[in-house]
Amino acid sequence: MEEKPDLTAIEKTILRLYCQGVETQQICDLCGFTYNTLKFHNRNLYRKLGVSSRAEAERKAREFMIYKD
Repeated sequence: MEEKPDLTAIEKTILRLYCQGVETQQICDLCGFTYNTLKFHNRNLYRKLGVSSRAEAERKAREFMIYKD
């Protein structure tokens, strides 16, 4: 099994919101940043998880038990 990635607090928050099915604009509103800022965090998050999409990130989060239902 792969090693659990070292995510920042905001990356963990974004990932948790993704796993809860929160829409992109709502995430921006909840976190208080722009869509471009979310894209910046997504790039870092996806790189750390080794994925290229939101759906893959959600699957990895559950695999690593970063977020579980």
